[in-house]
Amino acid sequence: MEKQRDKKNSKLSVRFCPKCKSLNVNIQITASAAFGAPQQWRCLDCGFKSFSIFPEKEIKLNELKTKKGKNGERKNK
Repeated sequence: MEKQRDKKNSKLSVRFCPKCKSLNVNIQITASAAFGAPQQWRCLDCGFKSFSIFPEKEIKLNELKTKKGKNGERKNK
């Protein structure tokens, strides 16, 4: 029983897009990153790009919902 309660209260830190609030973001790593160049964050939903780190928030795992996108890829909202 305790394991089920732990899963319900488990939290996950995630980055999100400051423009559209989507969780569907990633870092574009280039070869120049090896030389200390900043990495660019990109939202895969609205296309927003930034060299500053996207904000972070904690969400409960049981609140995380996934949806299918246009081409069958998973989208987190």
